[in-house]
Amino acid sequence: MTRIKFSPSDRDPFTDFRINMEIICNLEEGGKLTPEEAFSKIKKLYKKFKTFFKENRDEFIEQD
Repeated sequence: MTRIKFSPSDRDPFTDFRINMEIICNLEEGGKLTPEEAFSKIKKLYKKFKTFFKENRDEFIEQD
């Protein structure tokens, strides 16, 4: 799996998070990942997203 980066792009980071979650879930459902591996990857993904969001919170608030 490729490295996950939450950085400024054409898509918003919520969409990137959702897409990556879907990929991990589909890999687990397809038997490519064990449930433990999927949980670990989701946990890492969430931590990265949470850190990114905290660092860029002001930008999201200004957009509303």
